[in-house]
Amino acid sequence: MIWIDSDAYFYVDSPDILDLILDYSDKCFIFSDDICKKNIWEINSGFFIVKNCPESLEILREWAWNSEYKRLSKKIFPGEQTTLWYMYEENILNIREKSVSLEYGFLQHFNNHYGKESCLKNPYHAYGYPFVNHYPGKKKEYRIEESHKYYESLSCL
Repeated sequence: MIWIDSDAYFYVDSPDILDLILDYSDKCFIFSDDICKKNIWEINSGFFIVKNCPESLEILREWAWNSEYKRLSKKIFPGEQTTLWYMYEENILNIREKSVSLEYGFLQHFNNHYGKESCLKNPYHAYGYPFVNHYPGKKKEYRIEESHKYYESLSCL
């Protein structure tokens, strides 16, 4: 399963993501590091890949429903991302061993943060840029406008 926030989209010319999934077939989760990561637990939960296996389901249940993790993670700020951060930092259910978190810019980048051309980290992509462009924390109008610009630019190809 691939989770992608509604404020993100795949680049039309993205390669087949199945190649990436197969390369990490021993992992239950494929995460993306957050931008400017300073701590092991700084993962962005706006785009991730989950393997269909009992271990993944157990982690997802804890992530979604464990009220103690939610309570503890609210000390940072509330949300599913901080609950994941807490679980990752504490290595609950051995989440670190059951996942991989790829460097920022490999799976996704934010708000065209470095621009496609200079974010050359994805070896699966002919031009190197990420699979996904993500607009976290931006107003709805901005996300729509920027997404439209991208799709309109495709008509020039």
